[in-house]
Amino acid sequence: MAGGKVSPRQKMINMMYLVLTALLALNVSAEILKSFDLIAQSLASAASKIDTKNEQVAVSIKDAVDKELKQGNAKNKDLVKSVDNIRNETAKVINYIEARKKDMFSAEIGNTDPATGKLLKPDDTEKNYRYWMIEKDGKAGADTDNEKRGAGWARDLRKTLNGYSEFASKVYFDNALKDEQATLKKSGVAKFAPIALDPKDDPKALKDDHLYTWEYNIFHGVPVAANIAMLEKFKNDVKVIESDLLESLRRRLNAVDFKIDSLVAMDAPLSQVVAAGMPFETQLFVTASSKQTKPKFLPGAGTLKLSADGNTATLRINASGAVIPRGQTEGDQSYSAVIEVPKADGTTQRLTINKKFKVRKPEVQVTSAAIQIMYKMCGNDIKVDVPALGDLYNPVITASEGQVIKSTTSRIAFRVVPKGNTTVLDVKTNTNGQVIDIDKITYKVIPPPKPTIYYFEGGRQLDPTAPIKMGTSIEIRVRPESNFLNSLRNDARYQMVGVTLKAGTGFGAPDKIGQPITSEKIMKGEYATATIRVPRDLQPGNKIFIQIDKINRINFSGDAVEEPFTIRELSFSSVVKN
Repeated sequence: MAGGKVSPRQKMINMMYLVLTALLALNVSAEILKSFDLIAQSLASAASKIDTKNEQVAVSIKDAVDKELKQGNAKNKDLVKSVDNIRNETAKVINYIEARKKDMFSAEIGNTDPATGKLLKPDDTEKNYRYWMIEKDGKAGADTDNEKRGAGWARDLRKTLNGYSEFASKVYFDNALKDEQATLKKSGVAKFAPIALDPKDDPKALKDDHLYTWEYNIFHGVPVAANIAMLEKFKNDVKVIESDLLESLRRRLNAVDFKIDSLVAMDAPLSQVVAAGMPFETQLFVTASSKQTKPKFLPGAGTLKLSADGNTATLRINASGAVIPRGQTEGDQSYSAVIEVPKADGTTQRLTINKKFKVRKPEVQVTSAAIQIMYKMCGNDIKVDVPALGDLYNPVITASEGQVIKSTTSRIAFRVVPKGNTTVLDVKTNTNGQVIDIDKITYKVIPPPKPTIYYFEGGRQLDPTAPIKMGTSIEIRVRPESNFLNSLRNDARYQMVGVTLKAGTGFGAPDKIGQPITSEKIMKGEYATATIRVPRDLQPGNKIFIQIDKINRINFSGDAVEEPFTIRELSFSSVVKN
């Protein structure tokens, strides 16, 4: 703001301006519009406090001059006229800004609820832009007019704000001590820089904005709510400059530096709604702070980060999911801070902030091959993510009646091995050293579908009613259910154990032929196989029986789980022919 050292008051306003600028860069959601309103209220409150302080300074100067005059000292007589000139010029600019703000609440732009006084169209950008860049006093132009400064009120606002800076710089110079006047002349820099700087002249502006004028950069694509907050910021700029001017007049009276005795602790949250596990941040500051007012910030909870000059601080608190009532998605979390500020009488004033913010339950996203069910004693692969937590998501997941195996390559990938008829996933996150409950997800658990047993002779599927030739080879195949195979291929592997061939005649008990065999391979291709040969020395009409002792499913970890087949399902019989 100034060519010289920036005052603490101005640093406070600049901080709020940075917050406002950051909000402008975000998508305009309901929360963001609400934040604009909160910032506008905070800035309005700050301007009011500064105005009260400025009035007190003005009165004190006049009283001091009056006292000098009564003592026959007319040295500072002209200061009374200067004070009135400063106050009157400031009032003109403030009234001008208030007139523009009133237009923002008019039916033609933002519209106002007559019952509450609140904006009905805080997100309007088109009518708002037309007001500032295209139309003024009923005359319409284009936003490219006047060297791209537009034909609306924006150009006039810039002229008014920068005109006040020029006025203030002249008043300051005229009332400065000789040494300071010499320094200002030598530097060639005005005491107060223009309030409305073009991006190319503003060191804080983004390089991409240097192509635009101040008018376009401030009002293009911006909602009404943001411009109202911006107007409040301009009021603060004017009030701070006025405060510096009045302070410069007091120095001519050889009075002690003014110290504020009426202080208000303020904070400006970056967001009113925070996902559980995410950090809540708010700026802490004291309105109407002076050069001698160096606040001390004490958090009720959380951590503090002081600004470089120590006049503001950022309070950071982890949003706790414990404040969300059972069955609901949001809860209130309280926070507090104490700001200690030295007073003019040498004592310390303690300013307390007690507020709340909303903690919202993060949404859990689960993806898997079969998301509604899980297969018992199988490695069910799922992904459990909480996008709202971003990089702060550090999952801790357990399962009732089951085992959870965490992936070594992905933090959101897990393998769940359920053992009961249901399993409940307990989703938590270990964020910032705090284990936070996120959600509980219940799955129905079902047994894997049984595979199907087929019998083939020479590539032809056997019919139990058709006879079998002597000397032929019979291939037994165990094929998994297709959906289960596609979902959990590593759990859909099978092996036949104890495959026996028997033969007999009449009603006598059949005799075992050869030794029992086990399937040649586990899941050869898309099925497990075992091959037995019918001896050539059997007699036509002999009955043969194929008996499988059991069929095991080999799961993802290589463990054998017996499939629940009946003896009948594991048996096959036919008749031998030549």
